[in-house]
Amino acid sequence: MIPLMAYALDIQARLTDIWTALEHPYLKALVTFIVFFGLSKLVVWISQNIILVLTKKTKTQVDDLIVEKTNKHISWILLFFGLRLTLLPLPFPELAETIISRIFYSLISFVTALAILTIIQILFEHWGKAFTTRTKSTMDDHLLDLGYKTVRILMMIFAFLFILNLWDIKVGPLLTGLGIGGIAVAFALQPVLQNIFGGVMLILDKSVQVDDVVEIDTVSGKVLDVGIRSTKIKTWDNEVVIIPNSKLVDSNIKNVSKPNEHIRVVIPFGVAYGSDVQKVKKIVLELISKVDGVMNDPEPVVRFINMGSSSLDFKVYFHVDNLDKKWPAIDFVNTNIHYTFNKKGIEIPFPQMDVHMRK
Repeated sequence: MIPLMAYALDIQARLTDIWTALEHPYLKALVTFIVFFGLSKLVVWISQNIILVLTKKTKTQVDDLIVEKTNKHISWILLFFGLRLTLLPLPFPELAETIISRIFYSLISFVTALAILTIIQILFEHWGKAFTTRTKSTMDDHLLDLGYKTVRILMMIFAFLFILNLWDIKVGPLLTGLGIGGIAVAFALQPVLQNIFGGVMLILDKSVQVDDVVEIDTVSGKVLDVGIRSTKIKTWDNEVVIIPNSKLVDSNIKNVSKPNEHIRVVIPFGVAYGSDVQKVKKIVLELISKVDGVMNDPEPVVRFINMGSSSLDFKVYFHVDNLDKKWPAIDFVNTNIHYTFNKKGIEIPFPQMDVHMRK
């Protein structure tokens, strides 16, 4: 019995020594950091190897994506919280202690906002798009995108205001000051608000949509994005032009993609005086029938337009079923008109003047 009591007393003494050692602030800080660092790594491991395995058994992929994309955010939150507790027992001046505390809580708030935004994005992309794909209209797709961008901006504003509050920057007086200077702010934000409402009107009106080919003033190209503030257009020179929505709403927009992808091709050409007009029309119509994507409704036609100063002027009109086929069609028709007319002995004149001298 006595040896057992001696052994128990020895264990108690060792535990007392360990506890006394932990009372040292630097050792306690080190132990706290190791514990929370291990917890942050453990959270990632559990989410990837246990929770993710369980969520993959469900029918939806939403829970899988939430676990997969937010585990690192939770890990960072635990790590920042652990670092804050690590520095807590260390002898810092009061001002430094306050600043350190605010820095870590600001980082925790920022990462938490990012995690919430990630979850919102996943919900918008899956549940929202699952709803919009059931409809044929693309309006709800644009409204969904606009709604997500609005929620993202509001979320970042709330996170920013919360962090300001952590630093004892009073938000109430700030908002009151904004209310007092509301007229000045309204004037300052007027261009921004015009662009936002312009973007909403473009989406609701469906005058410009993504992948549409448009011509606006001197800009011509394909629409990449219709955003809250501006619209991005990729030109044929592979450049991106960003146009404010307020300017876009007030501009004359030529949307080549509306009402459908069909487009008319007009090609002028001329032949020398004395050429057989009917023969010229027949040759050109045969060439048009070989154009890739040419449409028979409306029917292709060749018009004798004008008797010019040095040539008989014609124009050929036909439609192709896709905008991308317009320029290859023009190239094909011009090339073959030149080749066939030379082969058939039909002269293609150039501007000239005949001078007759009287004796």
